[in-house]
Amino acid sequence: MTTVTDVIARQNDLFGLISRSVDNLNKLGAARITRGAVQSRIGSLKVNWEKFIVYHDNLIKAKHAEVEQLPYVTENVYSLCEDKYHEAHGFMLDMLDQLDRKAQHEATVTNATKSPTGSHSRRLPRIDLPKFSGDYVQWSSFRDLFKSIVMENNDLSAVEKLHYLKMSLTGEPAQHLKNIPITSENLKRSWEILVTRYDNKRVQIDAQLSALLAIRKLKTVSAAEIKRLLGDVKEALDALEALECPVKSWDHIIVFVIVRKLDVESLKEWEKTLGAKSTSPSFGELEQFLVGRVQTLESIERVVMLKWLSNQLQMLRQYVRSQMHEHTPLPLPYNSVQCVARDIISRARNTSRRL
Repeated sequence: MTTVTDVIARQNDLFGLISRSVDNLNKLGAARITRGAVQSRIGSLKVNWEKFIVYHDNLIKAKHAEVEQLPYVTENVYSLCEDKYHEAHGFMLDMLDQLDRKAQHEATVTNATKSPTGSHSRRLPRIDLPKFSGDYVQWSSFRDLFKSIVMENNDLSAVEKLHYLKMSLTGEPAQHLKNIPITSENLKRSWEILVTRYDNKRVQIDAQLSALLAIRKLKTVSAAEIKRLLGDVKEALDALEALECPVKSWDHIIVFVIVRKLDVESLKEWEKTLGAKSTSPSFGELEQFLVGRVQTLESIERVVMLKWLSNQLQMLRQYVRSQMHEHTPLPLPYNSVQCVARDIISRARNTSRRL
């Protein structure tokens, strides 16, 4: 049975997703922020906000005395989330408007430089079509993105949509549509073939669980490796949650699996944080530990790199002095440093000759 604590935790997760929606969109980079991408983010934003409202209404209707004392109520998280939603929604709508104006300008320039013809070709904006090779893990993201970019694009004909669909497929799914002619009547049929073949919730869940369990074990102590591990885990969990799996109640299993993927040193540090604790840690606690571990390792790696550079510079100075003022040069173990040193010496000698 879902408790008040579970609902509050879900609300906080949704608040975080809504609050970070603009930052996550900007992380795509200018080249990947397309009309389809923005529309997809707006759809996700609306879905999260609608879930937030439903959960909030359930909390209010429940009338639990404990709820009134929680930070969720005392800090008015609902109003904060509402402000973040409207802020993000407005920002994305403005971005869509900017993209539309840019596309209209480019179309005007293109038409002005071309001689008139008897037909008007409608083309997709300059974006990369999503690709699908038959991997169930990738089906949901491909389906949603392709629908947003192509299938729901009213400026494209059915023939063009089917053409773009075939261009997006490789491997097994491409074979399914290989012998289907590109006609307007075949668009619906082709899309239904793919949906029937790959839109299988049970198989998708199995594929995501397999991906989660197949995440490779860390072999070295590295910040990059731990970030890769954590990213792969969260990607699989997010996909499973989107498939309506109760991942919030899987903490024991998830922690058990992830801990056994850690390198020896990280595992030792994790056990130190647990100490004599008798209760099982949550995934949130493990995630917090891994984030802290990444920050620690990154700091250490920076210090090590700076020390290495300092040693190289010291060797470089000694080598330059030996070449300029002594008959016997000092040996250098690193070719790259030696090349730099010789370049400096050459420049110095050329300068002295000119003087």
